[in-house]
Amino acid sequence: MEKRSLLAVGLSLLLFIAYFWLTGGGAKHPAPAEGTTAPEVAATGKEEPSTSSKPASLRVVEPPEEQILQHPEKLFSWQDKFSQSKWTSVTGLPQSWQLKNFYEQAGKQGGLRELLNLSSQETQESTQNYPMTWLLFPQQGSVLPHFETFEEGQGQAQAKGQYGNLNIQQEVNLTSEAYSFKLRLTLSNQGQEALVVAPGLRILLSQITEKRSFLNFSPQVRQIHPLYYQDNSVERMAKVKDLPAYGEVLGNLNWGGLEDLYFLRAILSERLSQTGALSHQVAYGQSDGQVFADFRYPTESLAPGASKTYEYTVFLGPKSSEALGAFKGLGLDKALDLGFLAFIAKPLLWALKFFHRFLFNWGLAIIVLTLSVRLLTYPLTKKSMSSMKAMKEIQPRLKELQEKYKDDRERLNQEMMSLFRTHKVNPAGGCLPMVLQMPVYFALYRVLYNATELHHAPFVGPYQDLSAPDPYFILPIILGFFFFLQQKLTPSTGDAAQAKMMKFMPVMFTGLMLFLPVGLVLYILVSTALGVLQQYLTQREMKFVDLFRRRA
Repeated sequence: MEKRSLLAVGLSLLLFIAYFWLTGGGAKHPAPAEGTTAPEVAATGKEEPSTSSKPASLRVVEPPEEQILQHPEKLFSWQDKFSQSKWTSVTGLPQSWQLKNFYEQAGKQGGLRELLNLSSQETQESTQNYPMTWLLFPQQGSVLPHFETFEEGQGQAQAKGQYGNLNIQQEVNLTSEAYSFKLRLTLSNQGQEALVVAPGLRILLSQITEKRSFLNFSPQVRQIHPLYYQDNSVERMAKVKDLPAYGEVLGNLNWGGLEDLYFLRAILSERLSQTGALSHQVAYGQSDGQVFADFRYPTESLAPGASKTYEYTVFLGPKSSEALGAFKGLGLDKALDLGFLAFIAKPLLWALKFFHRFLFNWGLAIIVLTLSVRLLTYPLTKKSMSSMKAMKEIQPRLKELQEKYKDDRERLNQEMMSLFRTHKVNPAGGCLPMVLQMPVYFALYRVLYNATELHHAPFVGPYQDLSAPDPYFILPIILGFFFFLQQKLTPSTGDAAQAKMMKFMPVMFTGLMLFLPVGLVLYILVSTALGVLQQYLTQREMKFVDLFRRRA
């Protein structure tokens, strides 16, 4: 029975890893709404060549060439303790946003982490080289206003420009919450006819797909996915290969944007329509190696001489609970995906942060967390070990029964159960602590899989990233050794064929650990080592202090 419990745990681990490998961490991928291919419409200004295969919603429009020449590009930079950015008057928006506390590679290598990574494309449609742009008209793509004035001072920036009969004024507040800024866009119709507008923002990034082997269960750290928040739920388009060229969602939407595994670029609006349905629009898609996300206000008519102001908040930062928590009222905190075991994962993440506050090392924090979990489960584990010890004492009698009834499986099971009742032994008693540990393994995997705090977090020596697999396979091999010891200390109630099969369990376990994050392997290693020690002491009726007394 005890060996069967080990087999069950092994199969559970295999299913658990296969689940995350096949589903990308369980993220949802809703189908695009029907009829989401944007129709072709004329742009108010200079449009890309009509030979383009892109729908109008994906193209870029600009003011007349003489206006562009009159208003050459102006740049300014801004930084605070969290980020540094570069802004352009072509869009009035940032074209670079780097995080000061995060780096492109582990060990603080590769420069600061860039969140607006868009590679220039020298093609016929090369005007779209700006990662953030304005949207002004329904069913039409990005607009490059080439603002006439663009001034910055003391964390504030103002821009003024003209786009046909539409006067555009933009105000930027760069001193809002961490990793964010606020935008106020005022549109004024100076023409003689009404203008139909649907103002919004677009984020466009280069798609990055990392190659990995079939058995590599490590996450795709850089791959970009659209997501949005609708009706108190986050919807993710996790399967990049299934993304359409253009898809859209209408409804009660608080925010939309793009994410990779550890970082988020989101557009939020605090002025939701009170009418409920069709209040905002999120669009998303990919083409030519780029992926985008739009967030628009509802389409409306702007009468001659009328003005309307629209407000946005843009978040460009890590998916940490502290940074996202500042926008909890809009549901941005739910962008941190801890899975269906979030009620376990959140306390684990809190505990890790608490221990790290005193230890200054995430690996040590994981070790202390492991000790804490073992202490909490000690009463159950002790009962389990006592049951296993009693099981070992009746092993001779079990072998006699197996030999006597080797040709009668049903009678053998009846006699074994009778023997268990006589000696008050629970054959499944040793399995309970392992079953209780499995949700912790799953939840901690989600923490290591998604929590930005552990991304590129160093441990000791060559281990500079607890969220990546062990590059030297040292910890998995040590863990395999402890699996072997655990198997030797576990009494067997199975037949010879089952015993032979169980010899391969440590090898299978070790193989599963090779491609898991170092942080998770470290947790399982310490937990397994403590379990082996406790099992050894229980079988010999010793206390922990007896180990030191004997040496003395």
